[in-house]
Amino acid sequence: MQVKTLYCYEREKGKTTVSTEEPEDVEYTTLLRLIAGEGKALTNDGKTLHSCIDAENTDGWYEVDYDEDNQEV
Repeated sequence: MQVKTLYCYEREKGKTTVSTEEPEDVEYTTLLRLIAGEGKALTNDGKTLHSCIDAENTDGWYEVDYDEDNQEV
């Protein structure tokens, strides 16, 4: 699983930017983009699968083997 930090900030009233580059001189919040490795899927419940998902933290997320052709975990 690859983890990238996302920076979320308001650039104009009502308009939000999400970037992998940390902004300067502006308040921001962070999220983590979790990306499954090749042949893998992400899950936090063992049932619902994701190839990529944005989350507040990595707690409970893990990779499982995934066969896209057979959609098997």
